[in-house]
Amino acid sequence: MSTSTLLVFGALGAIFLTALSSINWRNAIRVALVLVLAEGAIRKWIFPGASDLVYFAKDFVILGTYIGFYREYWVPLAAQIRNIPIGVIQICLGVILFGILNPNIGSLLAAALGIRGYLFYLPLVLVVPRIFRTQKEMLLNLSCYALLAIPICVLGFLQFRSDAYSVLNTYASGISEYGASTFGTSERIRITGTFSYLSGHTVFVNVFVALVIALICAERTPFRMLLILVVSPLLVANGFMSGSRASTLSMAFMGIGFVLFSGLSASARFRSSLGVLIFAGLVVGVGVRFFFADAAGSSMARMTGAGDTVYHRIIEQPIQQVTIALEKGGIIGCGAGTTSPAVENLRTKLHISQPEIHPGYYDSELGQILAEVGIVGFLAWYGFRVAVIIVLYRSYTSTSDPTLKALALAAMLVHFPYLLMSLVLNHVACVLIWALTGLGVIPLLRPIAEPKSRTRAQATPSR
Repeated sequence: MSTSTLLVFGALGAIFLTALSSINWRNAIRVALVLVLAEGAIRKWIFPGASDLVYFAKDFVILGTYIGFYREYWVPLAAQIRNIPIGVIQICLGVILFGILNPNIGSLLAAALGIRGYLFYLPLVLVVPRIFRTQKEMLLNLSCYALLAIPICVLGFLQFRSDAYSVLNTYASGISEYGASTFGTSERIRITGTFSYLSGHTVFVNVFVALVIALICAERTPFRMLLILVVSPLLVANGFMSGSRASTLSMAFMGIGFVLFSGLSASARFRSSLGVLIFAGLVVGVGVRFFFADAAGSSMARMTGAGDTVYHRIIEQPIQQVTIALEKGGIIGCGAGTTSPAVENLRTKLHISQPEIHPGYYDSELGQILAEVGIVGFLAWYGFRVAVIIVLYRSYTSTSDPTLKALALAAMLVHFPYLLMSLVLNHVACVLIWALTGLGVIPLLRPIAEPKSRTRAQATPSR
């Protein structure tokens, strides 16, 4: 199929998805959250020839949900959330928005796609909490969503046991002549699950570990024992099978964080979840030891056999990358999206000229952000990210409800490792992390007047 034909079909499909999603935005956002988990599988095994169209499908579903949501609830941001530094956040995001005006980008379409990772998914923070009309409905929906980890993790286990050239281990770009990535010291495969590449699967594991721990801590969680006995060990094992050291450290950080916060909590109801957390940790340890020892061994061998240290990865490398990027980006940067593989692929497919000054490639997203939006935009973006963490901490301390405290804590703990890991350039991270952030700020949400067709009894969990 020619590029022009694909563009026509893509435009028609985009209009259809956006319009359809705006009609019933609550169900549409649920579809988008499932689609982000299945998108890679569709690109790899069902429609490999239309990989780019599938890649953007969820974005048009999300765009439709925004339209439907704001048509139903048009309320200014300051009127929706309380006790947050609205002015600081708006200034930071305003500075980031200037990244699309950089003349070095050379294309409005490329600029729009470049700013997408920064701003497009942020409204999920307001939209996702309004999906649910009661806390019971929210817990049931989130528990069912967490159970989707089971087939994804089982697929990951099959990939781990397959060879590098198996069709199970293909990427969205296909199988290279070298096959899938391995652990280096063994023939075991670094798995991707239902995702296009390793990075998507890593985000899935990290976010779902946080979500499952939060659900374990919540009161009256449906399927709690299934989450403890099956989902938790599978997720941790998949984290090992991915071979990502960042994922292993992130899982440990979030587990320890939950234990510390629950043990030190002033809320007796939330503190009571400590026993459940310890039990879940023992189940995970036993499960990995007896069923997934090979995965844990491969991951530990990669961590100990790597040529760098944790200190180098967390401290030295980001500093080096930022130093290099500062020379390229300067004050205003090279333009939003100029380091993005997705934008570069768009330029190639649509024959859009390359930027006059290319910022280069970086191993750390800190370097990429600085090269794209310059030192001013860099400070604004990470100032905004720190503000989000502060808001989530306020949300955590502002409620005594153990369910809402757990969700706020999960979102806050996820944001810490992703200050260093990829968020802007990882579309899976953009969707899952900002959606989880929305669940985390529920205690700070102000009630929004329901449409006349609904009663006050149909309140959102924030009420």
